[in-house]
Amino acid sequence: MSTSQNLGDWTLRAELFGGGEKSRENPCLRLFGDTPPDVSWNGLAGLVLEFNRDWFTGCLSYTRSNYEVKERASGDRAVLFDGSTKASQSFFGLALNADWDEWQLRSEFGKAARMNAVGYDAKFNLLTLGRQFGDFTVTAGLSDYRENSRYTPDEYAPVKLSTRQLALRYEVHKGGALKAQIDFVRDRSASTFSGDARVLSVAYDLVF
Repeated sequence: MSTSQNLGDWTLRAELFGGGEKSRENPCLRLFGDTPPDVSWNGLAGLVLEFNRDWFTGCLSYTRSNYEVKERASGDRAVLFDGSTKASQSFFGLALNADWDEWQLRSEFGKAARMNAVGYDAKFNLLTLGRQFGDFTVTAGLSDYRENSRYTPDEYAPVKLSTRQLALRYEVHKGGALKAQIDFVRDRSASTFSGDARVLSVAYDLVF
């Protein structure tokens, strides 16, 4: 359900949603075992508020749900970190974006509260600034991710990642663009398999 309202120079839009989701043989949990379980998000509900004026757009979102894990071999529900088989989780997000002339600003700030369900809480943010030169757009950005966890330090927690990125986008034709990007990842996590990295990626985006 959604509604919109004009308040002077501002346009406001609100959206309410609800439902559920089930992931069979969850791909993420496949990383931790040969037989991935099924994951269910029941009682899902959320709210999105979007506000816009001229070159500025902002978006505030909140989502919550219950979290359950079912082992495929036994059919039993797994015990979560709060000792039950069903725990709550929530996600909060804020995006502030701007487009003026050839300049583009993108930002996102978020928090995931999942300690009781999956054993961690996380905070993350992203900020990029780009400028267009004809068919080319140059973008520079940075991001940060912090995670507090109930896992022991020699396994997965705490997680501390920061990334610096530089990207070049070329509009090949209307609706199609070629993009090259390099990311410099600084990893200060406690995990034994953590470490800094450089990632180079090339992509072709097509809108039809």
